[in-house]
Amino acid sequence: GADGMVKVWLSADPSKRNSWDCVSTIDHSSFEGKPKSPSLENGQEDIPQIYAIQFIERWQGLSLKDVVDKNSFLMSSSDDYIHLWEMDVCQDEKENSLQITFSEVFSIRFTAHQGVNNGVTVCNVTSSGLNVSQKEHPSTFGNNIRTADAFGGFRNPNNTIYVFDAQYCPGNGLLGVALSDGTLRLVNGRGVFVSILSLPGCKSHLTSFTWDSTGSRLASCVAQGSLILWNIHHSGADEVNVSCAAVLEGGHV
Repeated sequence: GADGMVKVWLSADPSKRNSWDCVSTIDHSSFEGKPKSPSLENGQEDIPQIYAIQFIERWQGLSLKDVVDKNSFLMSSSDDYIHLWEMDVCQDEKENSLQITFSEVFSIRFTAHQGVNNGVTVCNVTSSGLNVSQKEHPSTFGNNIRTADAFGGFRNPNNTIYVFDAQYCPGNGLLGVALSDGTLRLVNGRGVFVSILSLPGCKSHLTSFTWDSTGSRLASCVAQGSLILWNIHHSGADEVNVSCAAVLEGGHV
Protein backbone atom coordinates (compact mmCIF):
# COMPACT_ATOMS: atom_id res chain seq x y z
CA GLY A 1 0.00 0.00 0.00
CA ALA A 2 0.95 3.64 0.45
CA ASP A 3 3.08 2.76 3.49
CA GLY A 4 5.47 0.60 1.46
CA MET A 5 4.29 -2.58 3.18
CA VAL A 6 2.86 -5.82 1.85
CA LYS A 7 1.07 -7.81 4.54
CA VAL A 8 -0.02 -11.43 4.21
CA TRP A 9 -3.04 -12.52 6.24
CA LEU A 10 -4.17 -16.03 7.16
CA SER A 11 -7.44 -17.32 8.57
CA ALA A 12 -8.42 -20.79 9.73
CA ASP A 13 -12.06 -19.85 9.19
CA PRO A 14 -12.56 -16.99 6.69
CA SER A 15 -16.29 -16.84 7.54
CA LYS A 16 -15.47 -15.44 10.98
CA ARG A 17 -14.88 -11.69 11.03
CA ASN A 18 -12.07 -11.55 13.60
CA SER A 19 -10.24 -14.72 12.62
CA TRP A 20 -7.60 -13.14 10.36
CA ASP A 21 -3.98 -12.91 11.52
CA CYS A 22 -1.09 -11.09 9.85
CA VAL A 23 1.53 -13.80 9.33
CA SER A 24 4.15 -11.93 7.31
CA THR A 25 5.18 -8.42 6.29
CA ILE A 26 7.50 -7.30 3.47
CA ASP A 27 8.84 -3.80 4.01
CA HIS A 28 9.65 -2.40 0.55
CA SER A 29 11.43 0.65 1.98
CA SER A 30 14.24 -1.37 3.53
CA PHE A 31 15.88 -3.03 0.50
CA GLU A 32 19.65 -2.54 0.60
CA GLY A 33 20.07 -3.08 -3.16
CA LYS A 34 17.53 -0.47 -4.24
CA PRO A 35 18.43 3.22 -4.69
CA LYS A 36 16.81 5.41 -2.04
CA SER A 37 13.90 7.57 -3.17
CA PRO A 38 14.49 11.32 -2.89
CA SER A 39 13.10 13.07 0.16
CA LEU A 40 9.95 15.14 -0.06
CA GLU A 41 9.96 18.94 0.27
CA ASN A 42 9.14 18.65 3.98
CA GLY A 43 12.24 16.51 4.52
CA GLN A 44 10.36 13.24 5.00
CA GLU A 45 11.44 10.11 3.13
CA ASP A 46 9.45 9.33 -0.02
CA ILE A 47 7.99 5.89 0.80
CA PRO A 48 7.78 3.39 -2.08
CA GLN A 49 4.31 3.07 -3.60
CA ILE A 50 2.87 -0.41 -4.17
CA TYR A 51 0.26 -0.70 -6.91
CA ALA A 52 0.45 -4.37 -7.94
CA ILE A 53 0.44 -7.70 -6.11
CA GLN A 54 -0.31 -11.23 -7.30
CA PHE A 55 0.11 -14.81 -6.11
CA ILE A 56 1.49 -16.81 -9.05
CA GLU A 57 1.35 -20.58 -9.50
CA ARG A 58 4.01 -22.14 -11.72
CA TRP A 59 6.03 -19.22 -12.98
CA GLN A 60 7.51 -20.34 -16.31
CA GLY A 61 11.10 -19.74 -17.35
CA LEU A 62 13.09 -20.65 -14.24
CA SER A 63 14.47 -24.10 -13.52
CA LEU A 64 15.21 -24.64 -9.85
CA LYS A 65 16.99 -28.00 -9.54
CA ASP A 66 16.03 -30.67 -6.99
CA VAL A 67 12.86 -28.82 -5.99
CA VAL A 68 9.63 -30.05 -7.53
CA ASP A 69 7.10 -27.61 -6.09
CA LYS A 70 8.99 -24.36 -6.61
CA ASN A 71 8.23 -21.52 -9.03
CA SER A 72 5.09 -20.52 -7.13
CA PHE A 73 5.74 -16.93 -6.14
CA LEU A 74 4.30 -13.76 -4.71
CA MET A 75 4.77 -10.78 -7.03
CA SER A 76 4.78 -7.21 -5.74
CA SER A 77 5.72 -3.81 -7.11
CA SER A 78 7.40 -0.77 -5.58
CA ASP A 79 7.84 2.45 -7.56
CA ASP A 80 9.77 1.41 -10.71
CA TYR A 81 10.37 -2.21 -9.63
CA ILE A 82 8.70 -5.61 -9.83
CA HIS A 83 9.72 -8.16 -7.17
CA LEU A 84 9.29 -11.94 -7.14
CA TRP A 85 9.22 -13.61 -3.73
CA GLU A 86 9.45 -17.28 -2.82
CA MET A 87 7.30 -18.26 0.16
CA ASP A 88 8.46 -20.63 2.89
CA VAL A 89 5.86 -21.95 5.34
CA CYS A 90 6.75 -23.73 8.56
CA GLN A 91 4.90 -24.70 11.73
CA ASP A 92 5.92 -23.02 14.96
CA GLU A 93 5.17 -25.80 17.45
CA LYS A 94 5.89 -23.60 20.46
CA GLU A 95 3.40 -20.93 19.39
CA ASN A 96 1.15 -23.45 17.60
CA SER A 97 1.02 -21.20 14.56
CA LEU A 98 2.28 -20.99 11.01
CA GLN A 99 5.37 -18.92 10.27
CA ILE A 100 5.68 -17.52 6.74
CA THR A 101 8.82 -15.91 5.37
CA PHE A 102 9.56 -14.51 1.91
CA SER A 103 12.91 -14.49 0.12
CA GLU A 104 13.63 -12.65 -3.10
CA VAL A 105 13.92 -14.61 -6.35
CA PHE A 106 14.82 -11.60 -8.46
CA SER A 107 13.56 -8.09 -9.19
CA ILE A 108 13.03 -6.13 -12.40
CA ARG A 109 13.60 -2.39 -12.73
CA PHE A 110 11.93 -0.28 -15.42
CA THR A 111 13.53 2.84 -16.85
CA ALA A 112 13.11 4.86 -20.07
CA HIS A 113 12.40 2.46 -22.93
CA GLN A 114 15.02 4.19 -25.09
CA GLY A 115 17.72 2.68 -22.84
CA VAL A 116 19.49 -0.68 -22.75
CA ASN A 117 17.16 -3.68 -23.13
CA ASN A 118 14.27 -1.25 -23.67
CA GLY A 119 14.65 -0.08 -20.09
CA VAL A 120 14.14 -3.52 -18.49
CA THR A 121 16.82 -4.71 -16.06
CA VAL A 122 16.88 -7.84 -13.89
CA CYS A 123 18.53 -7.18 -10.53
CA ASN A 124 18.57 -8.03 -6.83
CA VAL A 125 17.38 -5.73 -4.06
CA THR A 126 18.22 -8.15 -1.23
CA SER A 127 21.06 -10.58 -0.56
CA SER A 128 18.76 -13.60 -1.02
CA GLY A 129 18.07 -13.13 -4.72
CA LEU A 130 19.35 -15.32 -7.54
CA ASN A 131 22.81 -14.55 -8.90
CA VAL A 132 21.73 -12.51 -11.91
CA SER A 133 24.02 -12.68 -14.94
CA GLN A 134 24.93 -9.15 -15.97
CA LYS A 135 25.98 -10.45 -19.41
CA GLU A 136 22.40 -11.45 -20.11
CA HIS A 137 20.88 -8.51 -18.30
CA PRO A 138 23.13 -5.42 -18.60
CA SER A 139 22.62 -2.90 -15.81
CA THR A 140 20.79 0.33 -16.53
CA PHE A 141 21.26 1.70 -13.02
CA GLY A 142 22.13 5.36 -13.29
CA ASN A 143 20.33 5.63 -16.62
CA ASN A 144 19.93 9.38 -17.13
CA ILE A 145 17.68 9.27 -20.19
CA ARG A 146 14.88 11.75 -19.65
CA THR A 147 11.59 12.26 -21.42
CA ALA A 148 9.90 15.59 -21.98
CA ASP A 149 6.72 14.58 -20.15
CA ALA A 150 7.84 12.81 -16.98
CA PHE A 151 4.90 11.59 -14.91
CA GLY A 152 4.42 13.87 -11.90
CA GLY A 153 6.32 16.81 -13.41
CA PHE A 154 8.50 18.65 -10.89
CA ARG A 155 7.41 16.18 -8.19
CA ASN A 156 9.31 13.47 -10.06
CA PRO A 157 12.82 14.98 -10.50
CA ASN A 158 14.39 11.58 -11.24
CA ASN A 159 11.88 10.78 -13.99
CA THR A 160 10.96 7.52 -12.27
CA ILE A 161 8.94 5.17 -14.49
CA TYR A 162 6.32 3.99 -11.99
CA VAL A 163 4.69 0.57 -12.15
CA PHE A 164 0.93 1.19 -12.00
CA ASP A 165 -0.21 -2.36 -12.70
CA ALA A 166 1.35 -5.76 -13.39
CA GLN A 167 -0.06 -9.19 -14.14
CA TYR A 168 1.52 -12.52 -14.94
CA CYS A 169 -0.36 -14.62 -17.51
CA PRO A 170 -0.04 -18.40 -17.03
CA GLY A 171 -1.53 -18.91 -20.50
CA ASN A 172 1.58 -17.59 -22.26
CA GLY A 173 4.19 -17.28 -19.49
CA LEU A 174 4.53 -13.51 -19.93
CA LEU A 175 4.53 -10.73 -17.37
CA GLY A 176 2.82 -7.52 -18.46
CA VAL A 177 3.70 -4.25 -16.72
CA ALA A 178 1.70 -1.03 -17.19
CA LEU A 179 3.91 2.02 -16.65
CA SER A 180 3.64 5.74 -16.01
CA ASP A 181 5.36 6.60 -19.32
CA GLY A 182 2.36 5.25 -21.26
CA THR A 183 4.01 1.98 -22.29
CA LEU A 184 3.05 -1.57 -21.45
CA ARG A 185 6.08 -3.84 -21.53
CA LEU A 186 6.03 -7.62 -21.83
CA VAL A 187 8.72 -9.65 -20.08
CA ASN A 188 9.35 -13.40 -20.16
CA GLY A 189 9.94 -15.66 -17.17
CA ARG A 190 13.68 -14.91 -17.11
CA GLY A 191 13.03 -11.18 -16.90
CA VAL A 192 13.99 -10.56 -20.53
CA PHE A 193 12.13 -7.85 -22.46
CA VAL A 194 10.15 -9.30 -25.40
CA SER A 195 7.78 -6.54 -26.58
CA ILE A 196 6.42 -3.05 -25.94
CA LEU A 197 2.83 -1.91 -26.41
CA SER A 198 2.41 1.79 -27.07
CA LEU A 199 0.38 3.93 -29.45
CA PRO A 200 2.06 6.81 -31.31
CA GLY A 201 1.28 10.14 -29.66
CA CYS A 202 0.02 8.60 -26.42
CA LYS A 203 1.60 10.66 -23.63
CA SER A 204 -0.73 9.73 -20.78
CA HIS A 205 0.09 7.10 -18.18
CA LEU A 206 -1.55 3.69 -18.02
CA THR A 207 -3.82 3.01 -15.06
CA SER A 208 -4.44 -0.73 -15.40
CA PHE A 209 -4.66 -3.66 -17.79
CA THR A 210 -5.83 -7.28 -17.91
CA TRP A 211 -5.15 -10.46 -19.90
CA ASP A 212 -7.72 -12.82 -21.31
CA SER A 213 -7.50 -16.43 -20.12
CA THR A 214 -5.52 -17.61 -23.16
CA GLY A 215 -2.91 -14.85 -23.13
CA SER A 216 -3.68 -13.96 -26.75
CA ARG A 217 -5.43 -10.67 -25.96
CA LEU A 218 -5.20 -7.90 -23.42
CA ALA A 219 -6.90 -4.59 -22.65
CA SER A 220 -5.05 -1.56 -21.29
CA CYS A 221 -6.53 1.58 -19.75
CA VAL A 222 -5.07 5.01 -20.49
CA ALA A 223 -5.64 7.87 -18.04
CA GLN A 224 -6.82 10.21 -20.81
CA GLY A 225 -9.95 8.06 -21.15
CA SER A 226 -9.14 5.33 -23.67
CA LEU A 227 -9.43 1.57 -23.50
CA ILE A 228 -7.04 -0.14 -25.92
CA LEU A 229 -7.50 -3.73 -27.06
CA TRP A 230 -4.42 -5.66 -28.19
CA ASN A 231 -3.77 -8.96 -29.97
CA ILE A 232 -0.75 -10.90 -28.70
CA HIS A 233 0.88 -13.40 -31.04
CA HIS A 234 3.28 -15.60 -29.06
CA SER A 235 5.08 -18.05 -31.32
CA GLY A 236 7.30 -19.53 -28.63
CA ALA A 237 10.68 -18.71 -27.12
CA ASP A 238 11.00 -14.91 -27.07
CA GLU A 239 9.12 -14.21 -30.31
CA VAL A 240 6.13 -12.01 -29.51
CA ASN A 241 4.28 -9.82 -31.99
CA VAL A 242 1.58 -7.39 -30.94
CA SER A 243 -1.10 -5.49 -32.87
CA CYS A 244 -3.72 -2.98 -31.81
CA ALA A 245 -7.24 -4.37 -32.33
CA ALA A 246 -9.29 -1.34 -31.24
CA VAL A 247 -9.19 1.96 -29.38
CA LEU A 248 -12.34 2.72 -27.37
CA GLU A 249 -12.72 6.33 -26.28
CA GLY A 250 -15.21 8.56 -24.52
CA GLY A 251 -14.91 7.84 -20.83
CA HIS A 252 -12.74 7.89 -17.71
CA VAL A 253 -10.89 4.61 -17.11
